[in-house]
Amino acid sequence: MANTGSFNDLFSFRRRRAAPFRDGAGSVVTAALDQPRLDHDVSGAKLGLLVEGPAGRRGDQLQAIGGDWASAEGGGTCLHVYRTPEGSTVRQAFYANDGLAAVNACLALAGHHQVIGFIPARLPDRGGFVRYLGVEYDLPGRLLVQAGVGLDVGDGSSLVVG
Repeated sequence: MANTGSFNDLFSFRRRRAAPFRDGAGSVVTAALDQPRLDHDVSGAKLGLLVEGPAGRRGDQLQAIGGDWASAEGGGTCLHVYRTPEGSTVRQAFYANDGLAAVNACLALAGHHQVIGFIPARLPDRGGFVRYLGVEYDLPGRLLVQAGVGLDVGDGSSLVVG
């Protein structure tokens, strides 16, 4: 159940204002209204999709578009790697009954999103982490995601999905 296509095929993105980011040359440029920002550092190294937070704060609205990829009998595992606004990289996994809700909850976090994926199977808990394609993802507690239920983001706060 892999989804392929362009960014616009997979995600709906809205922002009510133009906003700055660094392009592949490391230069500060401005993204037009409703255009995603694929940010880079000053040397031109990729940082990921820049999201400044939920719509209520700065106007970024990013949602995955539904499809068969987001549903799996018995749930699955959402994988997420992002760099926080403070610069630390977070690599975590969530067990999800609703893949679309889990992905959308991840997309609501401020930061640079580098990996967001949904595996239509519950990867085994290996003592607080899961492994997928040789990469380890932290598995914080209290993370059974379904619409209308809080998603613990590991820092004492939670997001309500769906």
